[in-house]
Amino acid sequence: MESIDDLKKEYESLFDREKKVDQELQQLLNNHAINENKFNSIKSICQSIQIIYKDSQNLSKMIDFTSDLADNVSSKVRQLDVAKGRVSSCIKRVTDILDLKACTDGVTEALNEEDYESAANHIHKYLSFDKDSLRLKSGTIDVAEKNFLDQSFNVLQESKTKLQAIVNEKYDLALQSQDVPQMERFFKIFPLIGLSESGIEKFSSYLCDQINHSADKNFSALVITDKSNERWSVMFADALILLFERVARTVEAYQPVIEASYGHGHMFLFIKNIQKECDKQSVRILDKFKEIRQLNIILRNVQNIINFNRNPSNFSNGQRIEERIDPRDLDELLTEITLISARSALYGNFVIKSIVSDLTGMQNQDSQSLNSKVAQVKHFVNSCDLQCSIQELVG
Repeated sequence: MESIDDLKKEYESLFDREKKVDQELQQLLNNHAINENKFNSIKSICQSIQIIYKDSQNLSKMIDFTSDLADNVSSKVRQLDVAKGRVSSCIKRVTDILDLKACTDGVTEALNEEDYESAANHIHKYLSFDKDSLRLKSGTIDVAEKNFLDQSFNVLQESKTKLQAIVNEKYDLALQSQDVPQMERFFKIFPLIGLSESGIEKFSSYLCDQINHSADKNFSALVITDKSNERWSVMFADALILLFERVARTVEAYQPVIEASYGHGHMFLFIKNIQKECDKQSVRILDKFKEIRQLNIILRNVQNIINFNRNPSNFSNGQRIEERIDPRDLDELLTEITLISARSALYGNFVIKSIVSDLTGMQNQDSQSLNSKVAQVKHFVNSCDLQCSIQELVG
């Protein structure tokens, strides 16, 4: 130090540093209690963590033990499920074999007693058996059981063939004698013995004959109707209405029978067959309508009048309209055509509704499949001979 001033400056600097150190020291002393509390807290937390760690180790061991136990239990459950499945399969197999024996014994007895309904029920049960499941895989059943199954299946197959022949014969005999109750009896048996389509074809053929007979009587009365008859102006519409009502009564009478005995989904085939007869009779009536009403002549005269009014110069002096048309006759003709068209449309809607109501009762079908079938029904009805003839008439 060269001077007093330098010493003073150094002193002041040391004094300031000492003062600062004292302040920091005082601050540390002041924070000691707080730091000590924090340290104690940390120490306590460490102890808690050690306890938690030990507990977590115990919990981990317990979870591992529980997991092992669950695996063991799950394995036992799976084994029980397998055993349960085998027991259920065994019970089902025993039940099926007992049912098979009951069918074999029952169908033979029923045929001997001519109890064809019971025999048909046994055959229907036989047809529902899963034969491959009953036979199992080769080598899994003993010879005695195999022989029993083979013998039972042979007996039932022979009984089925025999019953089918009997039912067809009995139905044909009932048809020849026009014994309707017996016909209806065997009609209900056909689906039980695997002849659903044949049964519907046979019975609908009989019903078509009945419709034909009724239509023949009405047609005979139609062609001899005198002009003095008050229904002369609409007699062809009346004839078609009688035909439609006859067909509708037939459908309404046998739809519940078919759905109960054959199940849903068979009305389309039934009505297809009936509609063929309806088409034939309708076309016959409409052809007679055109003949008696001289529709072609009237249409030709109307067309000539229209052409003449449009361009009279195209007609020479020698040309003339063949006959003048009485407006009252034309009005009656148009009224009858309108009535025929309206009743035909109403009948067509009835047919569609009857078939669709049957289709909607079918199980295990999605909306897309149902919509496709409904579209087929509508196409069938709209393209049948009846509707085509009506379109030609009004077109």
